[in-house]
Amino acid sequence: KEWSNTKPNWFSSNGEQLCYTAHGNTADYNAMVAEAVANIKALLLAEPTKTLFSITQMDTRTWCTCTACKALNTKYGTDAVSQIYFVNDVTDILNEWLLKEQSGREVQFAIFAYYTTKTAPATKNADGTWTAIDETVILNDNVSVWIAPIEDDFRININSAEASKNNMRTMVESWSACAGSYFVWAYDTYFNNYMVPYDTYDAMQDMIRFCTEYDTKFMYAQGAHDLTQNTSFGDLKAYLYAELMWNCNLDVNTLINNFFADVYKEAGDTMKSVFEAWREKSDDFGGNIYSSSDSWYEIYRSFDTAWLRKQLGLLETAISQISAYKTSDSALYTAIYDSIVAESISLRYLYKERNRTEYSSSAWGKLADDAARLGVNRLSEGVEF
Repeated sequence: KEWSNTKPNWFSSNGEQLCYTAHGNTADYNAMVAEAVANIKALLLAEPTKTLFSITQMDTRTWCTCTACKALNTKYGTDAVSQIYFVNDVTDILNEWLLKEQSGREVQFAIFAYYTTKTAPATKNADGTWTAIDETVILNDNVSVWIAPIEDDFRININSAEASKNNMRTMVESWSACAGSYFVWAYDTYFNNYMVPYDTYDAMQDMIRFCTEYDTKFMYAQGAHDLTQNTSFGDLKAYLYAELMWNCNLDVNTLINNFFADVYKEAGDTMKSVFEAWREKSDDFGGNIYSSSDSWYEIYRSFDTAWLRKQLGLLETAISQISAYKTSDSALYTAIYDSIVAESISLRYLYKERNRTEYSSSAWGKLADDAARLGVNRLSEGVEF
């Protein structure tokens, strides 16, 4: 807003992105670079211990369509090049400043490979390696590319032949021709429905292993980020990521068994059976992390009432299996009980959607109360429970 009236060339044709060529106007482009440098310097001075800095595009599927940006897209087959030119020019100036005026302070910068910029300006060779189309599209040494393959099906193993041609593997391998290091932004939930699990348990380890083969500076697997308390076994997933990012060669089955034994004690086997039942059901859900509301309506209808009752019955069994802790260790009982009830929220929500009248009078009927007490505050990204 500050610059939209006085510097219109700094913005894309539709106003949703920056125009990284300033519509081909050299004076405006140089002013834009200078403004970016000044702002980044101020932020770096305000945060003297920070070592990572992102110079990222807006979170939209659009890019500038001015003549200058179109020409680069036509030449290189991607919108990423205008951003590469811009960040290289900005970091050229910043690197000289860091060396001379900040005692050689080292800062790693990053740009996104995301939506229209996901394709690298590179060509694949006969031996499977990749080569940058020309030297101008190679990022500066201290600029990483932040891979964000949002259209992937992250349930599919990265080493599988089923993986899509635009998957993370292809993005990282192709961008290796233009960037020396990576940040990775993975996705690990149904953002339009937190009430069913996104089954990546057979895929996350190989994805992390693959990222370690390249110089990945940072990795983030985004789950239900705006939930205060997970349901749909999101806590298990957070635990697995924490362990595997520390050591990607740990045995996943052992980690899963340890989680259920440590978190649920005597109810561990019962809770694991609920988890396994969810996994068997997950093939019906699809791999798109932004499935439409219409498709979720059909999924709700597909849930068998008997299956839902069975899983809720197992949760009741799990609660009975920890009853001894009521007197021997009341704090532990409360912690395990709340973990079981948190996992019940997703099943109870689906049951309510299928059987509203019967559900309201059941033992599990106070869904909203438990969800509020435990902090299961969202049905989906940005949508309150």
